[in-house]
Amino acid sequence: MSNNEKPNLLYIAITSFITTIITLTVSVGIQWLSLESAVITISPSSELDGKYLTVISVQNLEEETLSNLSLYFDTDFDVLQIKSSDEFEHQQQYVDLERISPKAKYSVMVWTEQPILKGQIIAESDYKTRLDYSNDNSPFLVQILWVIIPFALITFLATGAQIWVGWKHRISETQKIQEECNKLEDVERKMVQEAYQKYQNSVKVAQALGVSQPTAYRLIKKYIP
Repeated sequence: MSNNEKPNLLYIAITSFITTIITLTVSVGIQWLSLESAVITISPSSELDGKYLTVISVQNLEEETLSNLSLYFDTDFDVLQIKSSDEFEHQQQYVDLERISPKAKYSVMVWTEQPILKGQIIAESDYKTRLDYSNDNSPFLVQILWVIIPFALITFLATGAQIWVGWKHRISETQKIQEECNKLEDVERKMVQEAYQKYQNSVKVAQALGVSQPTAYRLIKKYIP
């Protein structure tokens, strides 16, 4: 697209789309490479007979067995009761899993005096885990896309705006340069016309202007009718 052309909306859209796709691909790739080995889902606490029930699920995302996952409960609330399968070992303020089979999912029910809030459970392990308080069971890639799509839309619009503003700036700069060139050409025309009017031949015009005789001849052909 040259500086003198009006920006083509299709060109802007295609360029913005390509930029957005590249950005989206890189972002998803980074997220995918940093996937967790296990995800701990904490359901919203439900009140039952003056107590709060929270279901905590632990899912192994790997194709191999994971070991030694511990969940610690914040001491700001009292754990009244913990019910779980035999895979869990638990005390008053923590739950342990010695091993998690490949792709397996285990759950534990916790009764407390107050609802469990975000940040009140701490997970410790030798591998990367993710605490999910959203109770969203959709695939993690879908969750990533829901986060990234608004960013992609902003990138698309920002890239289009940047191209448009860049074109406007280039047009403005081109116009300024053209105006300066026109001014220089007017000065050159006036000097050549005055020299020719005085000397009437290209040799003396060349001497007066300090240029070669072929250049003076070309200038005379250009500016003298």
